[in-house]
Amino acid sequence: MKRIFRLSAIILIYLVTCGKSCNDAKSDESALENARERMAHDSITSVFSSDSLSQSSLRAFENAAKNKLSDFSDYLQIMEDSSTGQAFRTKTGEMIRDLFLSADVRFRFAAPGRSEMKEVSLEELLETDIKVQPAGQKMVFDSARVIKKLQMDNDSTCSGRLAFLLRYGNPSLSGKKGNECAEKSIDIFAVKCRKIFGSDTLRVWKVFLGDMR
Repeated sequence: MKRIFRLSAIILIYLVTCGKSCNDAKSDESALENARERMAHDSITSVFSSDSLSQSSLRAFENAAKNKLSDFSDYLQIMEDSSTGQAFRTKTGEMIRDLFLSADVRFRFAAPGRSEMKEVSLEELLETDIKVQPAGQKMVFDSARVIKKLQMDNDSTCSGRLAFLLRYGNPSLSGKKGNECAEKSIDIFAVKCRKIFGSDTLRVWKVFLGDMR
């Protein structure tokens, strides 16, 4: 009887101790996760929501603008592909809008097969059946380079400019750059925007494209 009592007591102590250890482990894990979130939050706050940007950050944003220019070329290909479904085209249009500072930015394009230039807004480009690529060819923004470095205009806006070569090529022919059409330029911006992170709303820097000339 005493043996059974001792075993019961040992089992009870084990269960209490184990339960406490599990609770402690969960508590430690929760504390570690909270610490990670605070570190991520502090890192984002210090780098992306600072009042000024370092030269290395500005150069990184210039490279991001070059990538967005390349994305724009790819998205235009989708928009002008007659086989693309409407839902996919609509989503692509939203992604194009996210690349640019506003729907009012202006573009100067030569209509396919014509030499004269046509100026359109981003909204007109997306909402009307304006073709900027010859049939079966892709508009390529090649050899992008910085001609005006991003500089602080104020505490929430930086501006600069890229130059690039506008080419038309057949996307099915890998390695073929296509015929050189013209040298063009595009404004680029880094702007502080409101962004939600969990329960907080921060103002972080984001890169946008602007007018294309």
